Amino acid sequence: MKPRSRKFSKHHRYQIKLTPKYKNHLIYGNYGLMSNQSCLITSTQLSAAIMTIKRSLKRKGTLLTRVFPHIPVTAKPNETRMGKGKGSVNEWVTRVQNGSILFELRSESPLLAKTALMSVCKKLPFKTTFVSR
Repeated sequence: MKPRSRKFSKHHRYQIKLTPKYKNHLIYGNYGLMSNQSCLITSTQLSAAIMTIKRSLKRKGTLLTRVFPHIPVTAKPNETRMGKGKGSVNEWVTRVQNGSILFELRSESPLLAKTALMSVCKKLPFKTTFVSR
């Protein structure tokens, strides 16, 4: 998961703000997963979480993802000398603020939605809570 195109290939360092100004309430679905901590989430963690939700849903609901990894993180190889510019893009991340909604589910049964979203909590590097409308 990475963006198709960007104006600049590399990005400055990022800051995680403590309170979100948007993405803090349910819009599309009945149930959601809300973060309790501010953190960075990588594209591999996000794709693992999406696959876990899709496996537990078994086509009995629709998943809506509210976050997308759009910030490149660069890294230089190990044992390289100083200088010679910035390193190449290593991974893609996104900021997750405290209280922001990560995933939304449109499902008929609340038990299925809760089990699907709670199985993702183990895959993510921060604490989350189940939210319903």
